[in-house]
Amino acid sequence: DGSFKAVTWEEAIATLVAKLLAAGGKVAVISGAGRGTFTDLFRGWTEAQGGKFARYAAFSFEPLRAANQLTFGTPEVPHHDLARARYILSFGADFLDGSWLSPVETQRGFAQSHGYRDGAMAKHVMFAPRMSLTGMNADEWHPPKPGSDAVIALAMANVLLAERTGNPADANALRGVLGPWTPERAQEESGVGAEIIRRVAREFASAAPGLALAGGSSSQHRGAIQTAVAVNLLNYVAGNVGQTVRFGADLDTGDGYGVMLDLLNRIERGEAQVAIVHEANPAYSLPKTAGFAAKFQKAAFKVSTSLYLDETAALCDLLLPNHHALERWDDSRPRRGVQGLMQPVMEPVFQTMATGDLLLNVARKAGGVLAPFNAPSYEAHLKAQWLKQVGSDAGWRQALANGGVYGEAPVA
Repeated sequence: DGSFKAVTWEEAIATLVAKLLAAGGKVAVISGAGRGTFTDLFRGWTEAQGGKFARYAAFSFEPLRAANQLTFGTPEVPHHDLARARYILSFGADFLDGSWLSPVETQRGFAQSHGYRDGAMAKHVMFAPRMSLTGMNADEWHPPKPGSDAVIALAMANVLLAERTGNPADANALRGVLGPWTPERAQEESGVGAEIIRRVAREFASAAPGLALAGGSSSQHRGAIQTAVAVNLLNYVAGNVGQTVRFGADLDTGDGYGVMLDLLNRIERGEAQVAIVHEANPAYSLPKTAGFAAKFQKAAFKVSTSLYLDETAALCDLLLPNHHALERWDDSRPRRGVQGLMQPVMEPVFQTMATGDLLLNVARKAGGVLAPFNAPSYEAHLKAQWLKQVGSDAGWRQALANGGVYGEAPVA
């Protein structure tokens, strides 16, 4: 009748095993978990069955990747060194509210650069239509018309090329492209005064190295890629690429929205008998044009590991709630050189199970192609993967004490 009934974990795992074996590899997984040991396990577990795995995040950074491909020929997200920056320009990048790239690292870098030390402190100016937490912490906040961020960045780059000596040699080739983008034209399109744009551009040029940022939640509009391209050009003309904008640290190009839509189309075509959603709520966060609910329900058996009965979980047949993040082992790889390690700090409050343990339990009962996933627990699996990296129990204990392994970002 559409309602849920309680089952034991043993019944739930047996049900899932039966459905997976009957599916014959027609499995689709949507995971919102970040890069790390768990994602490696889940992807391997899915692909061993012949299934398809897609990582999905509501706030992805595909505009940044697309812009970097257009501008620099690589779809990487660069490492932004806020600590070194003497002037920070944000075009909608909410690096203090936890939704932009590597939040702890960017917040720490901002605290170092914007804190008063050695007789100086960096200035922070934000252009965004909404005063976010990042805007509240800016020295200046200017609200442009939504979607007009790009014209401001282009006008600033034009000012730098026109007024400053010592620009990168090949940046002069951009004069023809940037010439029409005057502060006055930017004022017409954005509503931000031409003198403000000209003044901020001059300040930015004089405080080397600077750093311009794009791609936050307020930049999720049709011009998101253009905004990121414009900010790339501004950083390049200012000489920040290779200084505060460094490539070489990104681990991969991500899965993203396109891969997510492809997976949904597979489900709609009947190519997935079992669909599993982990740490994501695409029924809520995907655009309506994606048609998630209608396509998702074409899967014969749908599973959610959500701790909450969210919009996606409500569409599912089996609910296998994951432990809360404070109750389970986990790790994270935001970039090369950094791997954070998390251990549980409290006992589970509800009758939940860590999804890592769930996958291993299912593998033990299903056998066959899943037989190699035979660790006694996810904690044991996580430790085994870390020992390959740190080399010894002493190294493991040190990483545990430090909360991970932290190194400098490599530079390409």
